[in-house]
Amino acid sequence: MRSDQGREILRRLDEMRDTGLPFTALARPFRMTAEADEDRYLDLTLQPLINDDGQVEAIFCRGQDVTEQVKALAVQQFLRDELAHRLGNILAVVVALAEQSAARTPSLERFRTVFGARLSALAAINALLNRHGPEVSVEAVFDAVARPLFGPGLVSGGGRTATLTPKAAITLGLMFHEMLQSSGAATKPGSTGPRIRAHQRAGRLHLICVSPDLRDFSKDGDDFAHRLIDHAVRHEFQGSWVFFHRKKGAAACFEFPLTHSVWTRSGAAA
Repeated sequence: MRSDQGREILRRLDEMRDTGLPFTALARPFRMTAEADEDRYLDLTLQPLINDDGQVEAIFCRGQDVTEQVKALAVQQFLRDELAHRLGNILAVVVALAEQSAARTPSLERFRTVFGARLSALAAINALLNRHGPEVSVEAVFDAVARPLFGPGLVSGGGRTATLTPKAAITLGLMFHEMLQSSGAATKPGSTGPRIRAHQRAGRLHLICVSPDLRDFSKDGDDFAHRLIDHAVRHEFQGSWVFFHRKKGAAACFEFPLTHSVWTRSGAAA
């Protein structure tokens, strides 16, 4: 009764003595003791008992602890909000992918191939988020988009696991889908698939993607894949990247600050 809610109930009891009107409150928060560190929630009923003279002789008080029900409803609401938010993000991504794919493909058949591959990558990342919840690791994202093209074992490195928020996981997955799709190594007999190394250094995550076929990856400013990666790295991850051409291949090197909000906790890909 030390809280504001408790003092309100005492006032209600005084009013009830004069008016004879009942009072009901649902899921009212209470601190049951002065030492309590969290609220409990009560359904409260106050019912005046009237004697033969029409006076309030007593007040029946009934309280039911509904804390667990309130918490369960809060979790359900959070999950509904999270689902609606993620669905809205995914639909926006699908629309953008469709527009970009249609604008930069010379034929309907080519559009089907390119757009279908991008949707498959998006579906793989979404399935990963559904299985593991709102936080997924860098390694899991890479594996989801690379496994259909190159199989498992694409990522190596060291350090603690770095996990991403859902929106950042989708962005990073689509970035590397575009890069891996452009390398084309999976379709060339005897070609060596790409490899991704991940390391943490001085609070930054370094990712290096090396492939003999990455030299075909265009850096033309009109190229959709390049613009997607450049915008995501600089604006969504607040990072930087460089592209190195070599005689026998190429490498794309990324640097991300782990203090940015897209990372749910600091570390590097295991």
